[in-house]
Amino acid sequence: MPGALIHLCVSAQSLSHCELITDDGIRALSSSTCGQERLTVVELDNCPLITDVTLEHLKSCHRLERIELYDCQQVTRAGIKRIRVSGNQTQTITESAGELISYFLKLLCSVIL
Repeated sequence: MPGALIHLCVSAQSLSHCELITDDGIRALSSSTCGQERLTVVELDNCPLITDVTLEHLKSCHRLERIELYDCQQVTRAGIKRIRVSGNQTQTITESAGELISYFLKLLCSVIL
């Protein structure tokens, strides 16, 4: 029944306000076949346990177009910058969402400084 499983895969995952989601949870999502091949949007707004490690995990999601990180206070400017300058598929993703990344950087600057 491998064909049935593919129908359960989603292209967008909203985990916003999930206070218990961690980097390990995102690792599990991003390392799955569905995450790597179908995930286009992941919303992580107000997830207090998410860190830069999550951004590294999400690099394996080849179709990812948008990551929402509003009020993820443990995600740093350096973490976002590493995704922006990486030479893999994530570079294409962040370039296509350049305004969003720019907004995140401004938001993080105001929170961190």
